[in-house]
Amino acid sequence: MKQFIKFKDSITKYFTKIWWILQGGFISIWGMLGILNKHDKIDIEILFTGLILIALAVTKSNRKYNMRILAQIGLICYTIITSIIIFMLITVAYPKLIAFVILLIIGVSNILISIIDSFKTFLEVNE
Repeated sequence: MKQFIKFKDSITKYFTKIWWILQGGFISIWGMLGILNKHDKIDIEILFTGLILIALAVTKSNRKYNMRILAQIGLICYTIITSIIIFMLITVAYPKLIAFVILLIIGVSNILISIIDSFKTFLEVNE
């Protein structure tokens, strides 16, 4: 039973890391394409947001407990900000059904993954 729990924890750890890195990569590519097309200041900020998200996802598996806590706090801030933006887009912009479903899945997944990761990180024994 202990091996199953350990296996489940490692799957969860790798899934959440891949989830954050994929989001960061998508955001970075979106910002890079915007820079190449029209070179607006907002596209540079989008690019750096994606790069910071990737850095936070990688830092979350650091050996130092304080670094893991700081990375998790950064991911929580990202989740709060993107959830506000996503749910404002859903309520104000009235997206088409497919965009609505995608935004809803991303928003709810970010919240759930952030809550699960927070409990695992903050309740972890300080090494």
